[in-house]
Amino acid sequence: MKLMTFTAPTPAQALKAAQKECGEDALVVSTKQIRKKTLTQPAIYEVVVAVEDEKLESKQPEQTVKRQQPLRSYGSERLVDDPEEVLVNISEAARQISEIANVSKPVHKSKNRYESKKEETSTVSPFHSRRESEEFQAIKNELSKLTDKVKLIQNMVWEEKKP
Repeated sequence: MKLMTFTAPTPAQALKAAQKECGEDALVVSTKQIRKKTLTQPAIYEVVVAVEDEKLESKQPEQTVKRQQPLRSYGSERLVDDPEEVLVNISEAARQISEIANVSKPVHKSKNRYESKKEETSTVSPFHSRRESEEFQAIKNELSKLTDKVKLIQNMVWEEKKP
């Protein structure tokens, strides 16, 4: 008996690969999850099959040499959550397209909301800005307290759900 392992994003795909390689008579020894699914990467399952040596040897001469395709790396793909980053990327792409097309009119760069608000608040008197910073500090302190309370509640819930 010879043990062989196969990995795939789902157990069914790993089993299908094992059957394709070793035949229908392969005996499944174990199936386990190697890596859990995340937002950026698929899950990986491992199927261990046992094959009799004589069946494996008779199966190999029939098969031609196959190239094994590398697993796709989902880590290189990046999810963009910030809408302003998307706008910046689109603006950059438009600028590059206009350079390629030799457009003489420059692309208007729009300011993001943060920069425009920053310019508006810079014209406010120093008295108002000091008062606003004190208010922001008070809000920040309250948010910090609320965050601590939420963390305590979250820990209590997780403790209750422990087996």
